[in-house]
Amino acid sequence: MTISYSLTARSVATKAMQDRGIIGIGVDPTGAELAYCVDALNLMLKSWAARGLTLWTEEDGTATTTPASNVVELPVRVIDVSEVRVLSGGIERQMTRWEKGEYATLPNKAQTGEPLIYSMVYADEPYLRIWPTPSTARTLYYTYARVIEDIAVDDPVGVPQMWQETVVKCLAARLDAFGVADGETLGKIASDAARLEQMMFDHDRPASYFIGSDKYA
Repeated sequence: MTISYSLTARSVATKAMQDRGIIGIGVDPTGAELAYCVDALNLMLKSWAARGLTLWTEEDGTATTTPASNVVELPVRVIDVSEVRVLSGGIERQMTRWEKGEYATLPNKAQTGEPLIYSMVYADEPYLRIWPTPSTARTLYYTYARVIEDIAVDDPVGVPQMWQETVVKCLAARLDAFGVADGETLGKIASDAARLEQMMFDHDRPASYFIGSDKYA
């Protein structure tokens, strides 16, 4: 038994064009057709990330706090942090996530102590605000969602196997520029794409994040 099935951007584009009736089975797309489809695929994946999809982009990270600072810088590829644990006295302790508005209600943001709360901020660069502010350096372990990386034509589309059909169908639904397929076919593609996309988002319930420009406010 094998479970290694995966699709490249080329194969996703080819399948989507075949579903749409743009090319026949066994026919390869032209270079221009392929380039258009791969661009559309990248745009679709980026838009999914903008809507909060983190299903296959979660990773673990480590950061060290700066003494007397409540700001923790994050790598630029981070778009959301779903959980944080602080290492103190050899023990990892879960921190509580507060959203931007909740954090703003703290009456004394400079209070020192063992950090209990974190708030995710995405401005020009992502960072965490923590509270209370630790007076000495602390190690934080966190789980984050990263940006979806750009995909070239022969790169694998790093999507879990259960959602590969969703990628194909949703891409097929976006190929209006080719203007091919009868109304019944287009309707079925749109219906299948909407159903599969909804299933995928229902399966993935990430924490929300905020975009702003109030760094270190």
